[in-house]
Amino acid sequence: MCTTAEKKANRKLGFLRLAMVSSATAIIIAIGMAVAYFNLPAAGHPCSVRNATARDAAGRTMWCNPTAEASHDAVWQYAPGA
Repeated sequence: MCTTAEKKANRKLGFLRLAMVSSATAIIIAIGMAVAYFNLPAAGHPCSVRNATARDAAGRTMWCNPTAEASHDAVWQYAPGA
Protein backbone atom coordinates (compact mmCIF):
# COMPACT_ATOMS: atom_id res chain seq x y z
CA MET A 1 0.00 0.00 0.00
CA CYS A 2 1.13 3.52 -0.82
CA THR A 3 0.80 6.39 1.56
CA THR A 4 -0.90 9.62 0.55
CA ALA A 5 2.45 11.37 0.20
CA GLU A 6 3.74 8.62 -2.11
CA LYS A 7 0.60 8.83 -4.24
CA LYS A 8 1.05 12.60 -4.60
CA ALA A 9 4.69 12.15 -5.53
CA ASN A 10 3.82 9.49 -8.12
CA ARG A 11 1.10 11.72 -9.58
CA LYS A 12 3.52 14.67 -9.88
CA LEU A 13 6.10 12.42 -11.49
CA GLY A 14 3.49 11.21 -13.98
CA PHE A 15 2.56 14.77 -14.94
CA LEU A 16 6.24 15.65 -15.32
CA ARG A 17 6.78 12.69 -17.64
CA LEU A 18 3.70 13.65 -19.67
CA ALA A 19 4.93 17.23 -19.98
CA MET A 20 8.39 16.10 -21.11
CA VAL A 21 7.01 13.71 -23.75
CA SER A 22 4.50 16.29 -24.98
CA SER A 23 7.10 19.03 -25.32
CA ALA A 24 9.55 16.72 -27.09
CA THR A 25 6.82 15.65 -29.51
CA ALA A 26 5.86 19.27 -30.21
CA ILE A 27 9.49 20.19 -30.90
CA ILE A 28 9.97 17.25 -33.28
CA ILE A 29 6.79 18.15 -35.17
CA ALA A 30 7.87 21.80 -35.44
CA ILE A 31 11.27 20.79 -36.83
CA GLY A 32 9.61 18.50 -39.37
CA MET A 33 7.24 21.24 -40.50
CA ALA A 34 10.12 23.71 -40.87
CA VAL A 35 12.12 21.24 -42.96
CA ALA A 36 9.11 20.56 -45.18
CA TYR A 37 8.44 24.29 -45.62
CA PHE A 38 12.00 25.14 -46.61
CA ASN A 39 12.20 22.22 -49.06
CA LEU A 40 9.29 23.38 -51.21
CA PRO A 41 10.19 23.35 -54.89
CA ALA A 42 10.93 26.67 -56.57
CA ALA A 43 11.64 27.44 -60.20
CA GLY A 44 15.28 26.80 -61.03
CA HIS A 45 16.09 24.72 -57.94
CA PRO A 46 17.74 21.38 -58.70
CA CYS A 47 15.73 18.18 -58.41
CA SER A 48 16.72 14.53 -58.60
CA VAL A 49 13.72 12.62 -60.00
CA ARG A 50 13.02 13.52 -63.60
CA ASN A 51 9.38 14.04 -64.62
CA ALA A 52 8.31 14.23 -60.96
CA THR A 53 5.56 16.72 -60.18
CA ALA A 54 4.96 18.81 -57.08
CA ARG A 55 3.20 21.99 -56.02
CA ASP A 56 4.99 25.18 -55.06
CA ALA A 57 4.09 27.42 -52.12
CA ALA A 58 1.35 29.11 -54.17
CA GLY A 59 -0.18 25.78 -55.23
CA ARG A 60 0.99 25.89 -58.85
CA THR A 61 2.12 22.64 -60.46
CA MET A 62 5.84 22.24 -61.10
CA TRP A 63 7.73 19.39 -62.68
CA CYS A 64 11.31 18.20 -62.71
CA ASN A 65 12.68 18.70 -66.20
CA PRO A 66 16.18 18.64 -67.73
CA THR A 67 17.68 22.07 -68.35
CA ALA A 68 18.20 23.35 -71.85
CA GLU A 69 21.93 23.94 -71.30
CA ALA A 70 22.90 20.52 -69.93
CA SER A 71 20.67 17.52 -70.43
CA HIS A 72 22.07 15.70 -67.36
CA ASP A 73 20.95 18.42 -64.90
CA ALA A 74 17.30 18.66 -63.89
CA VAL A 75 15.57 21.63 -62.28
CA TRP A 76 12.04 22.47 -61.13
CA GLN A 77 10.01 24.25 -63.82
CA TYR A 78 6.41 25.36 -63.98
CA ALA A 79 4.24 22.86 -65.81
CA PRO A 80 2.64 24.09 -69.03
CA GLY A 81 -0.73 25.66 -68.33
CA ALA A 82 0.01 26.12 -64.61
